[in-house]
Amino acid sequence: MKSVGIVIPCYNEGPGLLKLIERIADPNLSSFELLLIDNGSTDETPDILSRIKFPKNVRTLRIEKNQGYGFGILKGLKELNTDYVGWTHG
Repeated sequence: MKSVGIVIPCYNEGPGLLKLIERIADPNLSSFELLLIDNGSTDETPDILSRIKFPKNVRTLRIEKNQGYGFGILKGLKELNTDYVGWTHG
């Protein structure tokens, strides 16, 4: 079975993170990986992400200093270990 990985860069997305994760993260999809990139957020995003218990197919990566929208996407795409990769906005 082919696997799919999706990167979602998050910059100061704190208030909407829980809703985003509830809508897209399905722990029953074994061939799907979701990678949330905290792209140097200066709001409560890092704290919120650290408190969430994610399903095993969802993980996060923190980039300490925002180096641009594209940097976060490319960093995330390189981190995925799936057959197909893609990204969407937070």
